[in-house]
Amino acid sequence: TRLLQAVCDAVFSICRFMGRPAFYRHGKDILARLLYPQYDTKVRAYAAQTLQKIAALGKEQAGNKIKSSP
Repeated sequence: TRLLQAVCDAVFSICRFMGRPAFYRHGKDILARLLYPQYDTKVRAYAAQTLQKIAALGKEQAGNKIKSSP
């Protein structure tokens, strides 16, 4: 469980650092696989929380693009 939670954290850190929509999509795909029933409920819940954080990053980046447009 801890290893998979560390994977979630690593995916989020990469997405946040790179700040590119393509990385967000790939990160979401990785985390979505951890939502499968074969994984522990704690892992699924943590993956869902991490997905929400990545979605917030995407919205934040989109908001910044709108603000910086001339």
